[in-house]
Amino acid sequence: MQTHPTIYLIRHGEKPPKVDGKDVDGLSTQGIERAQGLRQVFGKESPYNIQCIIAEHPKKGILTLPRRSSQHAFKDPVRLPLSKLTSKIDGARARPYETILPLSQDLGIKVNSSIDRDDAEGAAKAAKAYPGPGNVLVCWEHGVLSKIVEALGVQEKVVYPSDRFDIIWAVKKPYETLEWVGSENIPGLDDGAGDANPGTGVLPGGGEPSKKPFEIIGLCGLQKWGRKMAKPKVLCIGSITHAKAEWESLNSIAETITTNATNRSQFIQEALSGAFTGVVAAFRSFTSLSITGIWDAELLAVMPPTFKFLCQNGAGYDPINVADCTAKGVQVCNVPEIADDATADTWHDPRGKTLGILGMGGIGRNVAVKARGFGMKIRYYNRNPLDAELSGGAEYVSFDALMATSDVLSLNLPLNKNTRHIISTTEFDKMKQDVVIVNTARGPVMDEAALVAALESGKVRSCGLDVYEEEPKIHPGLIGNPNVILLPHVGTLTFETQKAMEVFTIGNVRRAVVEGKLQGLVPEQVGLSF
Repeated sequence: MQTHPTIYLIRHGEKPPKVDGKDVDGLSTQGIERAQGLRQVFGKESPYNIQCIIAEHPKKGILTLPRRSSQHAFKDPVRLPLSKLTSKIDGARARPYETILPLSQDLGIKVNSSIDRDDAEGAAKAAKAYPGPGNVLVCWEHGVLSKIVEALGVQEKVVYPSDRFDIIWAVKKPYETLEWVGSENIPGLDDGAGDANPGTGVLPGGGEPSKKPFEIIGLCGLQKWGRKMAKPKVLCIGSITHAKAEWESLNSIAETITTNATNRSQFIQEALSGAFTGVVAAFRSFTSLSITGIWDAELLAVMPPTFKFLCQNGAGYDPINVADCTAKGVQVCNVPEIADDATADTWHDPRGKTLGILGMGGIGRNVAVKARGFGMKIRYYNRNPLDAELSGGAEYVSFDALMATSDVLSLNLPLNKNTRHIISTTEFDKMKQDVVIVNTARGPVMDEAALVAALESGKVRSCGLDVYEEEPKIHPGLIGNPNVILLPHVGTLTFETQKAMEVFTIGNVRRAVVEGKLQGLVPEQVGLSF
């Protein structure tokens, strides 16, 4: 059964300077460096999975390099002496073959060099006829690359820039549009290639000396070249309820698609089928956890190499493994402030007591503002103390002091491996008798079994919960207790807040496509370079 490979198209390496106004055969020093760099960009450890190489036919005979034994196979981007690569191919039109020769030997692939330079139809036919496995790399002179793409079936007019040698074109079945355009980004040669809006994506793989062997070139950069590009894709996971017009407006800069999956297994299969090819960014709704499960290395591995932005519609982002995303070069953002006011309103209404706030982020600070209206004394514990203006005069105390002195304890911290069960039996033992607990953060930051025991013993007088440890399951010891107020995770469920959150998150999807960056990166990624 024939598969349908992705076809990658590249230009040959740089040419030597003209002599007496005439072209000189072969590659320049920079061209030879590019030939070596391609061993890293498209090599065995890269995600391109090249199994077939096609290069235009030189005018004269080809002298191939001697085959290396496996024990001498190229493993690292070691530079061959120029003498090993020059004078090996005789005649004009040999530059494409020279460019991919080192790579072909690394991969153990015999280059198809039987097609004449001007036979664009023949090159396209050979590329599409390859039955697999793996993908196809075509190396040609830039003036004919456009004709090959047209012969493949790409409907838009594309022109390879005459002043560039680093551009990669990718075409995938049904070969009607360019899936993406990128740069080889070879160190020392393409250090300025990212000036056309870099950062819209980095294809994994490569290693030293380049940690970014491929960069997607964004919309702005392609417009500078005066051509219409195939739109990048943005993916909606879950539903958009209030900001449908804003989502539809993205069609002016991107192709919007929505997953058809209803569970994790289906989502993975959908990704593996190629349905998400070309996706740059994803909008993740509040309800999408039931579709994808935790966003982790397994999901990232099946997403296309263009995928570099994950936009979470919500303040909490615990269903996303940020470390896995960072390792893949995927930026993650949440909605850091819009939900603060609505969430802060869901807590118990005590008066004249000491309010302890565990987690003085946006929601915690909003709780403090509201509590001051009741004349409460505000104390807080945070990873780091806030300045006086940001804290609003709230007193910073140690974690243990917060446990020991709070009449009302409000939990407003994110869920991560360090905060899971941060409140359990030991912490309840440190608290005042008759303490009131309010949790509008995430259920697992508190040990529900320990909470039930503290309620039954009278240590905790009452509690108000908007979130649960095994949501939507609720501990039976909470349901039957008259001193417990339970809400169905409605902290942000006002129309205004829900719409504002969706609009903000969709705005981040737009920034990902147009600017190659996000607003409101999660704290774990602030200050990192992507």
